[in-house]
Amino acid sequence: MLIAGSSMREINNLQTRLSAAFEMKDLGPAKQILGMRISRDRSSCTLNLSQYFKEKVTLQGFMDADLGGDVDSTKSTSGYIYTIGGIAVSWMSRLQKCVSLSSTEAEY
Repeated sequence: MLIAGSSMREINNLQTRLSAAFEMKDLGPAKQILGMRISRDRSSCTLNLSQYFKEKVTLQGFMDADLGGDVDSTKSTSGYIYTIGGIAVSWMSRLQKCVSLSSTEAEY
C-alpha cells in the first residue's frame, strides 16, 4: 500500500492506525509503483512518473448492439469497451430505456 499526503502528521497517524489492525512494514519512500518509476525533486516541488513499455501499447475501442435482443420487452442492449494495451480502462453496457412500436419516413 502506498500512503501519500501533504501532512506528515496525518500520514504517521494513518500508519499508526493501520499498524494496529494489520501487520505492516515501512519500506521508505516509494521508488516504483504499478510498473512506474517515481522520481521527486523536493527543491522544485515536482513529482515525475515514468514507465518504459517493452512493446507497443495501443488504444482500442469496440462497440456492439443487439437490436431487440430482449425477447420480452424487445429492448436492445448496447455497449462499448476501450482497452489500452489489452487492459480495459472504460466500458459500458446499457439496456434501451424505451421502445418505439412504429416509425415513419417522409420525403418531400
